[in-house]
Formats: sequence, structure tokens, C-alpha cells
Amino acid sequence: EETWQAVSEALQKGVALSIRYRRPGEGPGEPRVIRPYAFVLAGRDWMVLAEDQSQSQVKNFYLARIESARSTGERYAIPRDFDAETFFRNTFGLFVGQGRAFRFRVRFSPEVSDEVREMVWHPKQKIESGAGGEAILELPAESLREARRFILAYGRHAVALSPPELVEDLREELGAMARAYGNRKKTAVSRRS
Repeated sequence: EETWQAVSEALQKGVALSIRYRRPGEGPGEPRVIRPYAFVLAGRDWMVLAEDQSQSQVKNFYLARIESARSTGERYAIPRDFDAETFFRNTFGLFVGQGRAFRFRVRFSPEVSDEVREMVWHPKQKIESGAGGEAILELPAESLREARRFILAYGRHAVALSPPELVEDLREELGAMARAYGNRKKTAVSRRS
């Protein structure tokens, strides 16, 4: 609630915030100064779209990861040409930034293809039907990480077709997962012995 209030006041008054931003799995949050542009609701998570002053880059910050938000007193103005909708145009999700925009293609199994055809992730998505009832979805993105997360959420029912760097990224991720589960199985078996 305190973070929400601080960000809300910063937006209303056009005053930058000094925050500590904690990344998942890391220690205390790193200090930075942000200039809030807009609140964003992503699923159940509230975020603030803000310029990170140290990088002069607009990013998303999860409100739940912001620690000790306080006003700096430094005034700023949101650029007149800034538009949140335009900001997200090259991606179907929330990861944007300095990444190169690309389109990725995913083949979904017939078991989930109806569900995929019903969803609209982005206004410029394309969906084709495969010969065996598969759905082939094409989406814009700026982050391999986000594309990987999206595909992995469907497990064995989704296979990346392009671009090659996404296919390779998933191959490496799945190899690491196989090793983790392989080691876990051996550990579980040896503990029972």
C-alpha cells in the first residue's frame, strides 16, 4: 500500500522516486531513481511503467519488488509523444526495452489448439491450422525470455518453430531441465536406499 501511494503521488505530481528494486532470488534491492509514466495491470500483478534514470530507458517495475519508495523532489514530465500502447506494440507481453523486435512461431498440439485459437495475445498475431489439427501461432516479441516462458507454460503441447535463436534457447533450457530432473531422480532413489 505504501509503494502504491508513493508511485501514485509521483505520477500525479510529476516527481521522480528513489527506490530500491529487488530482483527475484537476489538480496536487498538495488538503488535507482525512476520517473513513473503509468500503472500497468498484468494478470494479478501491478507494475509501474517508468523511466529508469540511470539507463535512460523505460521499463516495467513490479510494485511488489519495490522497496523504500520516496520522493526525490526532482520534477519531470512524461514525454508528449510517449504512448503506453505504442510502447508495447512489438511484444505480446510485458518484457520490452532495448531488445530487437522479432516474430516467433509456435506449433501447438491438437489437444490445446482450440484454446490457442480462442485467445488474443496481440492484435497482430497470426494463427494457422496444421494438417493434423495443430494451431501454429505467430506473435511479436522483444524478449527471448518472455517467448521461452510463454512456450514452456504449454509444456509438451508447444514446440517453437522460429526464430532459430529461440529454438536454441529452448533446447538449452530443456537440456538443463532434463539434467535437473535426472539428478533429482537419482538423489531421490539414493535417499530411499
